[in-house]
Amino acid sequence: MINQEYSKAFTEVLEILKFIDKTDLKKIPQNLIESFENNSDKNYSFRYDTCKSMQEQDVSYTAKCIIALLYKEYWADEVEKSMLHNQEKYLEQKSEELKHEKYNADNIFKDKNTTDEEVNALVVQKESILSKLIKKIKSFFRYKSN
Repeated sequence: MINQEYSKAFTEVLEILKFIDKTDLKKIPQNLIESFENNSDKNYSFRYDTCKSMQEQDVSYTAKCIIALLYKEYWADEVEKSMLHNQEKYLEQKSEELKHEKYNADNIFKDKNTTDEEVNALVVQKESILSKLIKKIKSFFRYKSN
């Protein structure tokens, strides 16, 4: 079952596709369009205004992503696909770099004003009750076997 967000987005996409050139519309596989139709929200009403841009209208983020995917997969030529692929790789690389900077183990303690001695003091661990109990039981067995 498709969730509500996607069914509304499919309804929006179908409405937007009504205004696409017929040659571009034929590039989309018919089974994909049928899937949009079968999973769209029949109770949701959306009207696309061709006088306004998509950013000026109340088009959901999900519907915009679906339209972008359709463009990339079916309407873009090889040069545009290559440019989009390079841009995606660049954005993914930047995202990974930001994650690396944010979660780098070397930088975790740099932001805090702690010294190495304070960090070492925090690392001292106490023996848990369970490990003490296991040692005690083992000592009984060692004592009886002697």
